Amino acid sequence: MVSASLVASVLTLLPAMGLIYWVLHRYEGYFEQNRLFFGLIVGLFGGLLVRFLESVLFRFDDPTTFQPSGGALTLGALLSSAAYSTIGYALVGAMAMTAVLGFRKFRARKDTPYYGVAFGLAFGAMYAMPLFAYSLTPLVETQGLRLDATALAFDLAAFAFATGIVMAHGAAAVWVGHGSGQGRLWKGAVQGTGLLIPIMGISWFWVQNGIQLVPALASLGYGIFLTLVTQRRILDTIVPPEIRDQVRRERRRELRKGGA
Repeated sequence: MVSASLVASVLTLLPAMGLIYWVLHRYEGYFEQNRLFFGLIVGLFGGLLVRFLESVLFRFDDPTTFQPSGGALTLGALLSSAAYSTIGYALVGAMAMTAVLGFRKFRARKDTPYYGVAFGLAFGAMYAMPLFAYSLTPLVETQGLRLDATALAFDLAAFAFATGIVMAHGAAAVWVGHGSGQGRLWKGAVQGTGLLIPIMGISWFWVQNGIQLVPALASLGYGIFLTLVTQRRILDTIVPPEIRDQVRRERRRELRKGGA
């Protein structure tokens, strides 16, 4: 029997691993593999833990949490849920990233944003997995994921939504890592919170309304935009261009020697 959680875990972890390679392969040789692996493993557990705590202790995305007992759901409860989910969850996520990337092994290191990529994408994959699984539950049958025309459209929308969450967390962790690398944890925490607020707002809307095309595209679009901006503004600036060019020439020289 196929479960929605199993399908969701595969469809969030595979893109996260692919994104780690896509973002970092051009910088290979500029970071330490053991630190990268550490960030990846901690990110997997951290994302799942944070999402679990939010769903159990901080149920901000449930408007009834702010609703007085009895009566119909009020506008105030809905607005409170939206505000607390958007800002509160963004703050919790950024604080978790700061706690990890603020470790002594990462702090005041110029290459810390590289490790933020692995940590953030793994964190985002595990964070998105329960949301993705919840969305896929009506689309999963005993034989597997439904792939008829209607179900496929919903599958793709849910996948786009989850992928956007993964990418946004990966980019936010890079900015948190950048602040940690500068020895300014507060700066990274504030930037990470600000960058996570839009994706948390999209997530809140998704939870309230179910699978819809607009929030799916908004999530994916924001994730892609933030990833590209982060790569250009942070990752590409860590190593001077002349050093990158020199390393590329040396690699090509080694490849030619190996093929000779």
